[in-house]
Amino acid sequence: MNKWYIALLAMVAFFTVSAGMLDNLNKDDDAVVKAWLRVEAAYLQRLALLGPYLQKASSQVDNSAELAALAQSFSSATSGTPNNPSDLKEIAVFKEKQEAVTAALAKLVVSQDLYPRLMKDPEFRTIHNSLDSIENRISSANEDYTRTLHEHAVKKQSLIYRVADLWGPDVMPSQPSSQQKAKVAVVVNRGVHIGSAIPQCNQLTIASN
Repeated sequence: MNKWYIALLAMVAFFTVSAGMLDNLNKDDDAVVKAWLRVEAAYLQRLALLGPYLQKASSQVDNSAELAALAQSFSSATSGTPNNPSDLKEIAVFKEKQEAVTAALAKLVVSQDLYPRLMKDPEFRTIHNSLDSIENRISSANEDYTRTLHEHAVKKQSLIYRVADLWGPDVMPSQPSSQQKAKVAVVVNRGVHIGSAIPQCNQLTIASN
């Protein structure tokens, strides 16, 4: 009787601990989703500014290879966002398009003739400084997402989580809730106040030095 009783207690303890581990893993799933939504929101804010940015630049300069490349990457980047934040392939495609925008912006900034000419226009300079601020936000959000995704993967691959998965469903990052999507929409709709003075001290500015 004692042996059966001890075995029963061991099983109860095992399933209790396993359930707790799965609950923690589900919380980590939510953390990954939230981290990605912050990245996505930052990219969408940049896209919202790139329209007027390109219009203002095009009104100042004709036949610029840098602006043509930026316009092309901008058009590709607006084709859509990942439907499922757990689909790393979708995210990789989305980020590749966004990185093409970053590269095109950097080429514009390092141009020795075009960039100084455009920056003489106060309105263009204000929009560019706002883009600089968003670039910093994108970089920070991406770092946070990468770290969160790595921590989630390490936990999932650990032995205790593998054991817990034996009796629970395979846990993948969940779909963002309607409330989370609403939060992203609010962030994007707020956008950036173009009239505000933002210090010119980030990646795009550094690239021009």
